[in-house]
Amino acid sequence: FFRLFFCRPASFSLPSLPMASRRRKEKPALPVPVVPSASASSPGNTTSTPLGASPSTSSPHSPKRSRAPKRNVGRKRIFLVGLTFGLAMGISLVLWNKPGPPDPDFLLRVGSFFPALDLERVKELSKLANFSSLLPNVGSGLWWDNTKELRPGQALAEQGHQAHYPVICIPGFVTTGLELWNGDPCAKQYFRQRMWGTFTMLQTMLLNRECWMSHLMLDQRTGLDPPGKKLRPAYGFEATDYFMPGYWVWYKLIEALADVGYDNNNMFMASYDWRLGPDQLQARDRYYSKLKLVIEGMASDGPKVVILAHSLGSLVVAYFLRWVEREAGAGWVDQHVHAFVNVAGPLLGTPKALAAVVSGEMRDTAQLGVLEPYLVGEVFGNARRRLLWRTWYSLAWMLPMGGNAVWGDSAGAPDALEKLEVRCGDEP
Repeated sequence: FFRLFFCRPASFSLPSLPMASRRRKEKPALPVPVVPSASASSPGNTTSTPLGASPSTSSPHSPKRSRAPKRNVGRKRIFLVGLTFGLAMGISLVLWNKPGPPDPDFLLRVGSFFPALDLERVKELSKLANFSSLLPNVGSGLWWDNTKELRPGQALAEQGHQAHYPVICIPGFVTTGLELWNGDPCAKQYFRQRMWGTFTMLQTMLLNRECWMSHLMLDQRTGLDPPGKKLRPAYGFEATDYFMPGYWVWYKLIEALADVGYDNNNMFMASYDWRLGPDQLQARDRYYSKLKLVIEGMASDGPKVVILAHSLGSLVVAYFLRWVEREAGAGWVDQHVHAFVNVAGPLLGTPKALAAVVSGEMRDTAQLGVLEPYLVGEVFGNARRRLLWRTWYSLAWMLPMGGNAVWGDSAGAPDALEKLEVRCGDEP
């Protein structure tokens, strides 16, 4: 980590050769003539000995022994600096993540395991190792943000609220992890690891961005998997609770529902591949058929279900409700669904989908803090993002709809104050 982000030269490129191939090869020993001593039996008696070897006779002209090549001291120093930096980072995260004031004996216990460690230096580095400035300003989304406010679920539980209706959660755009099930040789090592989400995504993006992009892209003709590549959504609450360690998505809501009595028996996370369009979800994964069976099972011997959807998930639910009425009859929704909760769903589309398809820009990529120039500029620029996102049918699904009556025109929005006629009775 230290060498990658702090010690890279101006023309940065990852090393591709093994360490052994870069070692300096030792030159073979060369024969060196030895000057005969005065007590030699013959004036022509000369011998040769390899360079660095002790001659058989002592002479002031004898060659000195060659010293052994020095070790690479720079690598040792980088290792020691990286070790100290890692310890400081770990100690700082433990101190900040621990509720209440830090334990004053914590560093003393660390010092007992590392007697030669400069604890004062580590203490100074741990104060500087606040990495929240390197990440987007997401407030309490960071896991070391220890707010002392009471959790909403606990407050409701203290008021007597309890779980009643089963809950079906439909996540939104880019919030479900995508696992690799089949791919090119460059990605075979990541089998069933997430190519989207977790640190595996960052590792693959930095080390081999072309391989990472080729697996996330969909076929431009069919909108499905390219030949030989297969990504599938992760399942369970772990698929959506954290985008990566330190950046929660659904975790707080799952936690609040658990406080009032929900668990995996009366709550279900219906994750899906958010890259696909509405037709491809059923054609490839039979998503709507599986969701129908889950809802029927949860509502079979109790109250009807509540569908809770966020972002793109609201469009998925709207399509599902029409699909299931066509497949199972007009009364299926009234029989199994109690309510539909729409959380920030783009039912009329969203303007940022248009910006993503046209220019490759999205509001999400503009909130990466100090990492933006490197990740967004060098690793994943606008041209690459545009090429990738144009293969995702879901972005076309979220394009604005409704025409000028909803979104306005070059003259302004339809609800602009200067266009409204304010009347009081019959007078303007």
